Amino acid sequence: MSSVYGTVAWREARARFIESQGGRCMMCGRTEGEIVEITDKNGKTKSVKISLSVHHKVPVPLGLKAYNKIANQLFSETLGKGSKRNSNPEWLALKEEAAEALGPLATSREVNKYAKKLWMQRNKALIQKRYKQYKQQARIDYTNLTPSNAVVLCQRCHLAREKGMLLCPVCKTYYYKPSPKYPAGCYRCNRKRMEAEK
Repeated sequence: MSSVYGTVAWREARARFIESQGGRCMMCGRTEGEIVEITDKNGKTKSVKISLSVHHKVPVPLGLKAYNKIANQLFSETLGKGSKRNSNPEWLALKEEAAEALGPLATSREVNKYAKKLWMQRNKALIQKRYKQYKQQARIDYTNLTPSNAVVLCQRCHLAREKGMLLCPVCKTYYYKPSPKYPAGCYRCNRKRMEAEK
């Protein structure tokens, strides 16, 4: 949705949503412009200025994946599924044309695949029209921010969430990927806990 980010509508919707959610990151509670001291693995400390962003809970698929999904939906809507498709005269004609083009040694799977390809080529304008409508609706949905479809996160928490990581509940500074070795906490906090247990 890179074409949406630069628009005035997106910037206004983003600012309104961040304000309506209290202007804080939903994971760590930090605010826009706050300075955080982060210590890396080597013990070096650096300052990070927090900036908030909107993270969609469910990404909106676009591109080839969405185009192919729409093409397959149209294919099924037009020609039917399973036994209904096999009795459709248009599909039977496409299969006959495909079998003729491929020759007598072609398997039924190859014939079906080629027949579908023929249908896709002949209905390209219809597929593109439906995909264009889908993209327009996706842009509208993308800027319609609600607590059910989006959360406010700082850049650190946003990146961590994209990687499947959680904020450590002990130190509330570092992130961890839940695993049997580290079930609830970052490496540093688990190491401290294990040293204390010795």
